[in-house]
Amino acid sequence: AVYRFRGLPAAFHADWVSCADDESRHFMLLRERLLAHGHDYADFPAHNGLWEMCEKTAHDGLARMALVPRVLEARGLDVTPGMIDKLRNVGDGETADVLEIILREEVAHVAAGSRWYRWYCERAGVEPRARFKALLVEFAGGYLHGPFNLEDCTNKSLYFFIVRYMSRGIILFFSYKTMPYKYNPPEKSISLRKYI
Repeated sequence: AVYRFRGLPAAFHADWVSCADDESRHFMLLRERLLAHGHDYADFPAHNGLWEMCEKTAHDGLARMALVPRVLEARGLDVTPGMIDKLRNVGDGETADVLEIILREEVAHVAAGSRWYRWYCERAGVEPRARFKALLVEFAGGYLHGPFNLEDCTNKSLYFFIVRYMSRGIILFFSYKTMPYKYNPPEKSISLRKYI
């Protein structure tokens, strides 16, 4: 995003340089854990979804902010707590600790995506919710699958939260400038039915 989308506010570039720094450190942390288990990067098959979405949205900063950090990176917030639990259950606390670091730092990436998505929408004069729904349909098949980590996605310190618009599984994330300070996130075991 730093190189692709030029001429934007310095804070935009600072956010994405910081995220890139985090991502490179995450890679090194995970590679160290793979090496500790006798494997290396590329020893196992992996999906290429994030990179494919970057290519699909290379022409449009608004679409990039809507879909890469707020959908694909947010997906990591959804699935990582379960991976941490599984790793701890099989006795790999060191890898679980690495994933906890990554989970904490990825929350800031999703928040940055929400902040810059809103900025792009305001600049273009488009309504964020309707545009996000349209982008999901255009680029992501119109729906996302659970499970969803409501606790980390609604953390009051992030200044963003999830607005549930469930229609055949569509989940919309919207950035807001403030949240009630005394907001208590739902428990991990919460049913999504109350958000439908």
